[in-house]
Amino acid sequence: MTRLILTTSDSGAGHLKMTGIADRVVGMDQRLVHGPLPSDSETSTFFGSRQDVAAFQALDHWLSWISFAYAEKLGRDRPGLMEMCEEFDEIELWADPDPGRQLILLQLLNYLRPHGDILEKLSLVHADGPLAERNADELATLNAPRHKVESGHIEVAKRAWEAFGQPTPLGWATLLNEDLQFLPHLRIAVQSLLEELPAQAIGLGATEMLAVTLLDSIAQATALDIFPGDNKPNTRKVYDYWEFGSLLHQLAHCPNPVIQGLDGGSFTFEMHRDRDRLRRFMHGELVLTDLGRAIMHGSEDFARHNPIDRWWGGTHLTSERLWRWDAQTTSLVFPN
Repeated sequence: MTRLILTTSDSGAGHLKMTGIADRVVGMDQRLVHGPLPSDSETSTFFGSRQDVAAFQALDHWLSWISFAYAEKLGRDRPGLMEMCEEFDEIELWADPDPGRQLILLQLLNYLRPHGDILEKLSLVHADGPLAERNADELATLNAPRHKVESGHIEVAKRAWEAFGQPTPLGWATLLNEDLQFLPHLRIAVQSLLEELPAQAIGLGATEMLAVTLLDSIAQATALDIFPGDNKPNTRKVYDYWEFGSLLHQLAHCPNPVIQGLDGGSFTFEMHRDRDRLRRFMHGELVLTDLGRAIMHGSEDFARHNPIDRWWGGTHLTSERLWRWDAQTTSLVFPN
């Protein structure tokens, strides 16, 4: 019996490969908590087969995030997800619990939903912590239960994915009142993502507010001090490395900044190829502006001083159409 493991974590996939418990391990690294969601056609292209090497290297294919050397082993024609799944007798989908990885789980289950022959071979493994934080020996002996995919898994994933893609967060918030037991980490993900909406009164999401609070509490703080990671004070798991870097840049380079001292330019792949720019971004001393301190104390509203134009799932948040989250009442605040 041949086994394929798909994971919602590319780093976790690397550790799983070293265990030798599967014939092939592939990690997914879609970033779905920041920016507009992909359309159905973009998703089909992303998971489809790809022969164009230039396009493959441009990171717009589901295998683009794995090492190029490993991709070469799969054959010159980069297979589509369906083509790869058809090669194996058993398929396991290992899902990290953090919100971004739960969104990947929802996307994958919805993409696989019409393919009954694949679903019959598919089992879910709900990791109780990030796979990347376990070494190969721990993963090899991990006695995590495998759950054969049932109609209940597919139905919950369908409802949740469709809700996240709606033009308002109402459907997503409604999930808090629904039975989500088939996907045990989804409820916390729903709550955590709602908390990333601009907060009532201060206009920053939970991760943005955490960054502000950490900068105020750490002497001579740098961006590196407040990035999420192992043994770091930023333990919030919604935004990953790339998304958090973009968030910091936006807080520092909006018309009325919350942070000052952040240098190096936009947090992009290009910036990471320039060691000096990356050093300046990560190691320059950061301080809060007067606006940042006022927001931290709850006396100012970021949205009163800066235009809002960003995506939260399928919801386009703008200054004129600003959905907020009230943490005290755990409820949505409709746009004025």
